[in-house]
Amino acid sequence: MNVKDFVNAGFRFSYCMDCVCSQIPTVQDVLYALHMTDSHEHYELMLSNHEPYVANVHLVAAAAGLEVLVMRPRNEQEMRKIIGQAIVDLCPDEARCVKYQNHNHAYVMAMKEAGLEIPAHNHATCPHCIERSRRDNAPTGDFDCEEGADDFLD
Repeated sequence: MNVKDFVNAGFRFSYCMDCVCSQIPTVQDVLYALHMTDSHEHYELMLSNHEPYVANVHLVAAAAGLEVLVMRPRNEQEMRKIIGQAIVDLCPDEARCVKYQNHNHAYVMAMKEAGLEIPAHNHATCPHCIERSRRDNAPTGDFDCEEGADDFLD
């Protein structure tokens, strides 16, 4: 199975918009879970403290791992690109806000790793902002997830 098979089967990350921890895995943590590197970002801390993050790391490893593990010769940049694309593909719509820094920094970084263009943010069409507005009984676009968000886009 590959990433496309996982997506077509309906697999997506476990994601809660109210969680204070990041739930979208980093490319580095997926490489670490695949034993392709000795360094990680959050994996060891999250292993005992935040099960959804670890489950999401393992989902990416399962979806993209075969393609990464059989790569010959090993090309770290290409491995990071494959994993980055898998992270983007497995994100649920409500996790795809490019401005919501606290939770989705890894999503934007995965887009960069995959070589994708970071789209301009629009509160009126952003699934995350629409859902937050709906839950907060605010008009669409009134939820402001932009505060301080541009810090990590550069």
